[in-house]
Amino acid sequence: MKRLFALILIPALFFHTVPLNAQRKQDFDSVQVLLKLGKKSKAQIPVDSAFIIFDKYELNGAGIVYKVYRVSSNHIELENVPSGRYYIDIFCYGPTRQRLTKTVYLSSRKKINKIRFRPKLTELYAPGDAFIPPEKINPTRLKVTHESGFKP
Repeated sequence: MKRLFALILIPALFFHTVPLNAQRKQDFDSVQVLLKLGKKSKAQIPVDSAFIIFDKYELNGAGIVYKVYRVSSNHIELENVPSGRYYIDIFCYGPTRQRLTKTVYLSSRKKINKIRFRPKLTELYAPGDAFIPPEKINPTRLKVTHESGFKP
């Protein structure tokens, strides 16, 4: 009986695998980024899409993220961005076109890195609404009309 028990127990112990600490999946050094466009107030600038470029601060990366994203409720969520310091350029497309830049540090300790960009409030152009004031030009003060400006 003891031999039968040993024949069953010993192979069962050898074939039973226990996960070791070295076999666990390690957390990659990447973070989740939430880009917020606009202010907290209700007066937000409408943005249809945004072209985003993440450049390494040390200038050793040609661009980690470079892609056009669709903006929903003035928020853009990015995942699997390596942590570190970046130059962020955002080109906003929609009724108004703007370029937003910022230098940020993405920390792997934070669950979500929230970055707020504040676009300038601009009005849409309507033909006939623009007022250009008349410019007064005095021909006596032009450099072309002065003799001291010419050398023989």
